[in-house]
Amino acid sequence: MNNILFKKLEGEYSTFFQILPKDWQESLEKIFIEEEAIIYVFIENDLIVAGGILFKNYNDDMSNFKEESKLYLKVNYLYIGYLYVVETFRGKSLGSSWINYIKKAYPETKFWLTIEEENLEAFYLQNGFNKVCTRNTESLFLSK
Repeated sequence: MNNILFKKLEGEYSTFFQILPKDWQESLEKIFIEEEAIIYVFIENDLIVAGGILFKNYNDDMSNFKEESKLYLKVNYLYIGYLYVVETFRGKSLGSSWINYIKKAYPETKFWLTIEEENLEAFYLQNGFNKVCTRNTESLFLSK
């Protein structure tokens, strides 16, 4: 990760959206509101190679856990969404590094997220999250 820079993305959000799978791009177009989200990315040679979004407010991406989301957001948890690493950069711990940078940037903040892919469960457990419950094939995790 010598030449990879971690930074908050200011404007030009489409540059992050473009690295995401098409179905993610489509759902994100419906819920992304600039004032309610913060995007952090890893950049190498002026290209975004990984990133994710912190959401401050409720959006439809949280709909399987509507009641829980209201509670977590009310006590200032941030929702982690759309954490993604470009395929050719996987295996370099960028996802774990992203989470670590976020935790350092917001030391007093707790985080929560949901996943639909079971194979990601071990990743989030290893990165300091606890699985709270599963509903409709989607699992909810909270940071420790």
